Amino acid sequence: MEGHAGLLSLLLFLMAVVVLVPLTRALGLSSVLGYLIAGVILGPSGLALAESSGVLRLLGEIGILFLLFAIGLELSVVKLVEMRRDLLGLGSAQVLVSGALLAAAVTAAGVAEGLLAVFVGLALALSSTAVVLQLLRERRELAHRHGRLSIAVLMLQDLAVIPLLVSIVVLGETQGEGLGVALEQAAAKALLAMIGILLAGRYLLRPIYRVVANSRSPEVLLALTLLLALGTGAATEAAGLSMSLGAFLAGLLVGETEYKHQVESDIEPFRTLLLGLFFANVGLSIDLAWVASHALVLAAAMVALIGCKAAVLVGLARVFGHPWRRALHVGLLLSQVGELGLVALDLAREERLLDPALATGLLTLATLTMFVSPGLAALGRRIDAALAAREPPPASGLIAAETADLEGHVVVAGCGRVGHTVCRVLAEEGLDAIGLDLDPARVAVLRGEGFDAFVADATRTGVLASAGIARARAMVVTVDDPRAAEHICTTVRRAQPELLVLARARSHTHGKQLVAAGATAVVAETLEGSLELAGRTLTALEVPVEEVDRLLGTLRADDYSKLEVWNVADGDRD
Repeated sequence: MEGHAGLLSLLLFLMAVVVLVPLTRALGLSSVLGYLIAGVILGPSGLALAESSGVLRLLGEIGILFLLFAIGLELSVVKLVEMRRDLLGLGSAQVLVSGALLAAAVTAAGVAEGLLAVFVGLALALSSTAVVLQLLRERRELAHRHGRLSIAVLMLQDLAVIPLLVSIVVLGETQGEGLGVALEQAAAKALLAMIGILLAGRYLLRPIYRVVANSRSPEVLLALTLLLALGTGAATEAAGLSMSLGAFLAGLLVGETEYKHQVESDIEPFRTLLLGLFFANVGLSIDLAWVASHALVLAAAMVALIGCKAAVLVGLARVFGHPWRRALHVGLLLSQVGELGLVALDLAREERLLDPALATGLLTLATLTMFVSPGLAALGRRIDAALAAREPPPASGLIAAETADLEGHVVVAGCGRVGHTVCRVLAEEGLDAIGLDLDPARVAVLRGEGFDAFVADATRTGVLASAGIARARAMVVTVDDPRAAEHICTTVRRAQPELLVLARARSHTHGKQLVAAGATAVVAETLEGSLELAGRTLTALEVPVEEVDRLLGTLRADDYSKLEVWNVADGDRD
């Protein structure tokens, strides 16, 4: 009977999604909100047409696994190494400081005390990987600085939940005795499992994918991907880790192979819809009558909880050298309680460490923070853009300090229409770009969209060195001035003889001059030329031709009008 009830709930949910998700997107809101509202409307507090079932919960959990798998595909081992300062430093500090403050608040409120208060505080300190990454993907902000910073903190939180869950179980069984030994055993198992997965993936994954790809059976290739994501998640769960961590590691390994883009396109429809089922389950759990009867207490607690987490993240981000606008953006983006926090609180209830009524209140409070996440993310985005527009563009002397953690990036000389387009296309592929331009208005526009851009003269050797030209994968020259473009090509070629240099030419004759000056490839100007230049850059960076064609085709079909960037100062196209 549960199977039939689950199927009915699934059908009703799909009907609601067809109506609500396009509606929320048309209103400029996140699709996450549409899925959550669908759950509330169909759930016990709404029309009471659907109920949470094993089928929906399982599909929702698979959606989270696919989300983490997809994020692993978009990152790389090199990227994680580059993020180590924020991942280990800022991420660890956020969990510890937020957990300590929230534990103190829980103790003061009489909710819990001692070790239990610590565990509740740590559970509330965790943010929602599912919500945040979905919001970042919808806005195409994963490659932006605030996106990478958020991912670093979330990855550390996913690791931190492992000892938290083990501690809750041990505390429930032994009332604290043997807690240290249990944590040591869990850490050893986790380390061995991660090493085994990484070694197996590195030496076995590419040959297996090659054999399956040679069979010319797309369904078998898809089956292999599903097996890898779910199987690795099951393996890490058996080792005492979270399934989401295993799925992330699997995606990370596939992302290092030439099959990355095919796999990504295969799982995209499953990932989006199944993740929506997770959010619908969250909506189904809301009891509107209970919320109404405790509205004032819940509102005060939610403001205090979100305010505490956001304030801690903003302060720590500043300590770790991030500017105010990025710190505020990330603080608001990660201020909700996450799905792993819900799991920890629910486990504490099952272990009878929390009173059922109290656990229900905490779970409801945590769930409600997910509802306001899209609004908080939008507020953070507006604050970021507003501060970027008001602050003077950074001088060239600050380039090295702000971009010291970048490696394998692309330096773009010229932030006008063409350069802007190139930066956007590179970001679509998760590639970092640094824009250089002498026009403060153009730089302000790019920085307002989250890109690294600086008022600086790209013809100067010192400026190029500060932009990390020695660590870059390519240089793209889009400046209007023909002589300046030639000068840049010559300067770059002298400094880095092997670097890819792709340039925009005003004419056929100018193109020949750029090649003579040191350009690797030249593309004629106009808007279509800017798309071609972006595509040539991606191809030179070894992105598969099929993926380049798909990406540029999407931009032409869906977003062509948005690719034209107008000069704010004089109203003319540059």
